[in-house]
Amino acid sequence: MHLLALGTFVFQLTTLPIEQLRRTRDFRHPTVERVGARPASQYAGPGEEKITLGGAMPIEFSGGMLPIDTLAAIANSGESRELVTGYGEVLGSFVVTNFSESHRGLMHDGMPRLVEFDIDLLRVDDPTEYA
Repeated sequence: MHLLALGTFVFQLTTLPIEQLRRTRDFRHPTVERVGARPASQYAGPGEEKITLGGAMPIEFSGGMLPIDTLAAIANSGESRELVTGYGEVLGSFVVTNFSESHRGLMHDGMPRLVEFDIDLLRVDDPTEYA
């Protein structure tokens, strides 16, 4: 069973277990100044949608650094990917805008015992919606 999938990359307990998902959705309300009254505003549609995923990966249970390296390669590609929850909800197309990792408990060869990570995603328009 998986927690979340970004394209073909599946976040699950044996790869990169997610401990937190934070979602921010902006809604645009531009304003126009008026004399003697508050500025007039109008709803102009949705703005940016961002998701931050955070978690920690114990190296001994995940089989090494491969999941981290795979996700870094996905981020480096710059391509958008569908984000789908483990219960089947499609959240939209997202790109990775930031990927940070922290290595803890380094062993004698420099391999960490634990890798903590945060991934920032930005929703982008699906080009097929406007074709």
